[in-house]
Amino acid sequence: MRTETKKTKPTRGTARALEMSKPRSIAAHFLGETPADWEHAHLLWRSVPAHRFHRDHRAAVNECMRRTSSTMDAWRLAIAGDAASAIGLALSMGIPQQVTIRTDLTMTVLLHNALRGSAGATLVLSNLIRRMPIDRADRRRLATSWLAHNFRQAWPELDERLRIVKAGTHRRGDDGEDLS
Repeated sequence: MRTETKKTKPTRGTARALEMSKPRSIAAHFLGETPADWEHAHLLWRSVPAHRFHRDHRAAVNECMRRTSSTMDAWRLAIAGDAASAIGLALSMGIPQQVTIRTDLTMTVLLHNALRGSAGATLVLSNLIRRMPIDRADRRRLATSWLAHNFRQAWPELDERLRIVKAGTHRRGDDGEDLS
């Protein structure tokens, strides 16, 4: 015989901790994603691939960095947007046995610099994610997305060529070469 269990509402404090704000961007609304507030921004490097980073995610990472401070010069520079400092911190961290808050913060500082356009930070982010102790499928998906993001940033014309091929049209280059 099956017994019914009564579901209880979470306590007031728990409900507030679990509550997320409504999506503020069109992409978040149509893709069914919920924005990450700044308190959860340190989890984004291991949960959101590069092509899914929308305005709310970027704002959460920026706000997290704005609220983060340090007395160490390397950390202050990395938080302020110095990609070389962020890369140095990330590479000196090594590969941990498990993801800790220090790992999350270091990777978030690296992510912040990658989102600001640093190709080096994006490449190191991809490389480190590939070696982190997270689910293997997530690791591959996330690392590959950041590597592809780096290629798209370096060669934006690649995206244009892919759109043309997907649309089924043929485009000729200046020398008559078929670009599709």
